[in-house]
Amino acid sequence: IDRNFYENYLNFNFSSSDDKVATMELDDSGNIYLVNRGVGECTISVTYRENMTAELHVKVLPLDLSDISVQIGEEVSDETGTHFVELKDIEIEIGSNAKQIVANISTSKDLDKEIFKQNLILSSSDDKVATIRKDESGNTYIVNKGVGECTIFATYNEKIMAELHVKVYAPEVTDISFKKNKI
Repeated sequence: IDRNFYENYLNFNFSSSDDKVATMELDDSGNIYLVNRGVGECTISVTYRENMTAELHVKVLPLDLSDISVQIGEEVSDETGTHFVELKDIEIEIGSNAKQIVANISTSKDLDKEIFKQNLILSSSDDKVATIRKDESGNTYIVNKGVGECTIFATYNEKIMAELHVKVYAPEVTDISFKKNKI
């Protein structure tokens, strides 16, 4: 049973007044459940054949962050698989390619880490040195903009969860010369 079956054959319609707070989802067994997407309030509505409606007011409270840790790093592949490596400091040469980073979530709580990551905001303390960019696949990159130092912050609900110090440097010039050319 899928959402299409409920909506087209049983004439149920599911809606949320704010999809950024909560939505209704179906699992593979056809069970309907509520998914919280962010902090706030909304109304979940289920309508049957356009003449019966049930509504549920939902209030999603901020997550208790006391048992959640976030690390900023990179994924490294070797012969044993792909592993997360935490970064505290990184140096990037000006003009080099953007550096891909990932946020790693650690907790003992029953937490949907992907939804948590969607609400985790990565930002730079100085956009003139480095910025954060996400591609169409959701991968996150540090893009160097100018020589200097900045901090990349991972924040959740305005609380700083992790920091990464970034130094963007110019390459050292070791030699400069002119070649004779005939005109």
